[in-house]
Amino acid sequence: MPDSFDYKLNRSVSDYIYTTEKLTHLKGKKLQSKRNHINRFKRENEWKYKSLTGNPALVKECKSMLDKWMDINIEEKDPSLLYDDFATTLMLDNFEYLGLRGGLICVNNEIAAFAIGEPLTEDTVVVHVEKAFTSIHGAYTIINQQFAENEVAGFTYINREEDMGIDNLRQAKLSYQPDILLEKFNARFKE
Repeated sequence: MPDSFDYKLNRSVSDYIYTTEKLTHLKGKKLQSKRNHINRFKRENEWKYKSLTGNPALVKECKSMLDKWMDINIEEKDPSLLYDDFATTLMLDNFEYLGLRGGLICVNNEIAAFAIGEPLTEDTVVVHVEKAFTSIHGAYTIINQQFAENEVAGFTYINREEDMGIDNLRQAKLSYQPDILLEKFNARFKE
């Protein structure tokens, strides 16, 4: 039966997988710039990490942050942002029911970033959503690192999903030096 299909690599949906250790500690020369972003963020901001897991009031606050994030980013006129907003809102509305876990970064008591994920397998957590205000230098980097440090204990890997063919997203995910790039293929029935 496998011979009945043609397979074509679909790079846009290949998953970026990292060790939890790597994203928590960001060791080595190749990740020096990430440590620099975090150090600058910590120097310039009064900040705090808070877990969304088991905290419905904070989950609700993330919806307000998402609205602000959308107001800033919708100017790109990218229709996929509307789908992303819809999916993220559904996750926030059903956070506990879906068994999600997450965290946020507050800067001066305002949400600057949040991340949402869930266990995928016994050893892997998948990150579905990461939102941050780019006006706060290092906000994306710190939520990535803090989510790994605080929400993923006991898991070996973090799957940060695909890049959807978006160049900036691809560059960002590659910059963390994935341990595994899980290639995915489209299968087409041979006629």
